Amino acid sequence: MRVKKAIRTVFSGIGLQFLKIIFNFLIRGAFIATLGPSILGVNSLFANIMTLLSVTELGLGGAITAHLYKPLAQKDDHRVSVLMEIYRRLYLSIGFLILLVGGVITLFVNALVSGYNGNVNLRLVFILFVLNSALSYMSSYRNVIISADQNGYIVNRVLNVGFIIQAALQLMSLYLFENYWLFLISGILVMLLQNMFLNYLSTKMYGRVFNIVSSVSKTDFNSILDYAKPMMLYMVSGVINTGTDNIIISKFLGVVTVGKYANYTIVTTAIQSIISVLFSSLTAMVGNAHYDENVNSEELFSRVNFLALWINSFLAGGVFLFINPFIELWLGKGFVFNTVTIGIISMNMFLIGISQPLIVFREATGSFTINQYKPLWGAILNIVFSIVLVQLIGLAGVLLGTILSRLLTYFWNDPLVLYKYYFKKKVRTYFFDVSRFAIITIMFLIIFKVFSVDTFSVPTFILMVLGYMATFNIVMVLANFKSERFKYFWNMLRKGIGI
Repeated sequence: MRVKKAIRTVFSGIGLQFLKIIFNFLIRGAFIATLGPSILGVNSLFANIMTLLSVTELGLGGAITAHLYKPLAQKDDHRVSVLMEIYRRLYLSIGFLILLVGGVITLFVNALVSGYNGNVNLRLVFILFVLNSALSYMSSYRNVIISADQNGYIVNRVLNVGFIIQAALQLMSLYLFENYWLFLISGILVMLLQNMFLNYLSTKMYGRVFNIVSSVSKTDFNSILDYAKPMMLYMVSGVINTGTDNIIISKFLGVVTVGKYANYTIVTTAIQSIISVLFSSLTAMVGNAHYDENVNSEELFSRVNFLALWINSFLAGGVFLFINPFIELWLGKGFVFNTVTIGIISMNMFLIGISQPLIVFREATGSFTINQYKPLWGAILNIVFSIVLVQLIGLAGVLLGTILSRLLTYFWNDPLVLYKYYFKKKVRTYFFDVSRFAIITIMFLIIFKVFSVDTFSVPTFILMVLGYMATFNIVMVLANFKSERFKYFWNMLRKGIGI
């Protein structure tokens, strides 16, 4: 049952991401056609600022979710009720804090936008972004119990429907009315409606929990805070690593470059979101399995990591080969970056992708409490590297700064902690696996690039992508078919799993 629920959550989550990919491309094209690249850059910049504001959540949501696994598995409704009450209070407070901090930032938001000469009131636009974020926290706290109980596929189904409705309304606001205000307001309204429906479902499914009148003691609250403190550092670092790029690009290179780069991030983010759903959907399963003495956690991680390396090598290689031809076919040559920048984008995507199993096991085992300040150093290094390098080599410098900070912190620290303190084994096997997949992928890309064409039409593009998909996976099968991990997934694929 544990595996079946995890697979349902994975596939429903991936379905949601595919819907987002399709509609985001349609919306992106509509944005450029109707409102222009400048307002697209503003939209991307403000979305990044809101990502930074989400740091006010401080990892508390993840800490409570991690605490929910055990009482849900043990049917301890009273403990679940206490945790949900803490969650309610925290998320309401976070919502009000975002309103406060966002209101202060609104006063200075014009200084963050460089190169925008349009007539849209940027402060009012930013206020709508702040409202969207704050209200989403205030209205969504009950949803966590559904996902923590390995029923995330139910949440994903609601989000699928909500996203389709939102995308349809936003496309109408662009194509029919060319109105940015309708675009933003429709997103807020749909978010509120889907959270109201999920609250209804959670109340219906877990009425026994919400009917318990719980008093939260200082000990209960402090236990969450103690658990959340190290997670907070990871969250702050992660948000800074991913959320400051557009701000630095806007300040040094202009908002038009932000919009141009956003065309690439919509592709890479779409791919990364699918990978994130694939592996994050396993968190509840891993957290549940962590309390099962019959499960070999190191073997489970090794298999999940093998899958992550294969998938992310394939996707990062595909991005390196095909993202420029795709952007050129979609938007034209004027929106294309050089090969060096594309190589850095692909490398960053690979490093982020292969970290997903580490994130899952880090949250499930609580290993983020060890060497907890390394991510904070990573955030500082990322800002310093990016600001220095953007002035030397432009956009590529911002992205290279993110890679360097990741290599100096997360890349070696997370696997070291997991293997040393939880698996009680040497970490060299992890780095050997990463190096092996990276070398095979680089050699394959060099050979494939030599024999590929330089000029793409739509049919040629499709044929090249299909050729890459086939040849890359054949090479990986030949390189791994004798391994136990390959045989495990091959047997799973052959037998199939009833869902």
